[in-house]
This record gives sequence, structure tokens and C-alpha cells, in this order.
Amino acid sequence: MYSTILNELMKTGTAIKIGISGCLIGEKVRYNGGHKRNSMIVDSLAAVATLIPICPEVELGMGVPRPPLALVKDMSGDVRMITRDGGSQDFTIRMEQFAVQICNDRLSGISGYIFKARSPSCAVGDIPVHNLRGDVVLENSFGLYARGIHQMMPNLPITDEIRLATPADVDYFVERAFVYRAWLRSRVQTEKDLRNFHRQVRSHAAARCETFATELDQLVDGTGIEDSTALVERYIAELMRGLETPVTEAGHVKEIRSDFDST
Repeated sequence: MYSTILNELMKTGTAIKIGISGCLIGEKVRYNGGHKRNSMIVDSLAAVATLIPICPEVELGMGVPRPPLALVKDMSGDVRMITRDGGSQDFTIRMEQFAVQICNDRLSGISGYIFKARSPSCAVGDIPVHNLRGDVVLENSFGLYARGIHQMMPNLPITDEIRLATPADVDYFVERAFVYRAWLRSRVQTEKDLRNFHRQVRSHAAARCETFATELDQLVDGTGIEDSTALVERYIAELMRGLETPVTEAGHVKEIRSDFDST
């Protein structure tokens, strides 16, 4: 059964933990004092997830309202997070440090993260970077906080509200989050551990593309060829990257949704 692992995990009665930009759940933390509540996402996650809302800008003490921010590449080629008023304030170092701190203090054990799109702090590859003259030098960059989280947790499922446009999109993301939590709980270290875990999740890979599942089979069957630690790291990176592709067979989304509704 395609979503067996979801059923087994949900039987524990423990919701997955999902980080989320605070404005997306309705917190009035945006630079202009508003919010961007996304009821579809919040309501879809209610039955299966505990949300951890964070607004990094507010938590750094920028206040509400506050001057809007921009990402600017300086003369040395470094990307800085500065205020749009000409850069009177530079929050780069503080934001980078905050991302490391939050991972250690409040994001332990999370299974996914939903960021605010097109935010200098939270964008997932859709915020422009300008040069000092104001010209766009990079169309699609990560926000500074989101980049820090991604660097600290490179295999963590991440997304934004634009990519979660439908309940089906939310289901795909939740599936990835459950698989990631299963990985964390399995504490895979040895080649035997890896083979056992792969058997549990192979159907999720095959639902995307049988070729993808076969490639993972070959990776696992090749144990002993390379260092176990390197193999484990390579496996989880390839698995989570491949699961970003939506399933291709009709009915799988409905199956996942029915599992959630029955809990």
C-alpha cells in the first residue's frame, strides 16, 4: 500500500512538527503590521501537524511596523540584508547567527518547514538580489534566514505557500515530512539499517518514477563499495530530492488524504 508508512506513523498519535513563517498562520508580524494567513494550508495541516511559527525579523527585534528589507550584493560579492532606505541598518550577521541558534534551540526534531515566499528573510529561491546601484544581479535567491536553515538541515523538506497552492500540494509535502521523520527516528547508521529503511519507503519513490526507485535500489545494493557514512548521506539526499516530484499515478493523493481524514 502506497501510504503504509503514513498509517504506521500516525498510529503513534504524535503529530509531525512543522516550522512555518508566523505571518502565514495569521500573526501580524509583517513589516507593515499585516499578515498573510493562508487558511487552506493551516487547516489542511491541523489534523497531522504541530506548527512552530517563527518570524525571524520580529525575533531579531526589528519591530512592527519596520522598514522593509532587501538583499544586496556588496563590492566584495557578499550578499547583505539591509534596509531599503539606503542600507542604514545591516542585519546580515545577526540573521545568519539567528538561523544557527533557532536550529539548535527550537527546531530540533522538525520534519518540514513552510516559508513565506518572496521574503528577504524567508524566500525559498524566489527573491531577487540587487547590486549597490539597484540593478538585479540574481533573479531567484534564498532569503537569508531560509538559506541558513537549509544549510543547517540540507535534507529537511522545505517549501513556501506559493508551491502549496492546493490541498494535493499540501499532501505531497506532508508525505515528504512523514518520510523525513521516519528517517530521523530510524537512526540509520549501518548498511543493514539502510536496507531496512529503504524497504519501508520504496513505494514512495516508485510512485514518482520506477526508474527513481530502481536507482535507489542500486544505491542500496551497492553497499560495501563506499564508506557507510557517505552512502547513508548520499541516500537520504537523493531520496528527499526525488520526493519533491509529485506522484504520477492517479488516486495516490486521494489515498493520502483519506488516511489523514480517518485519523
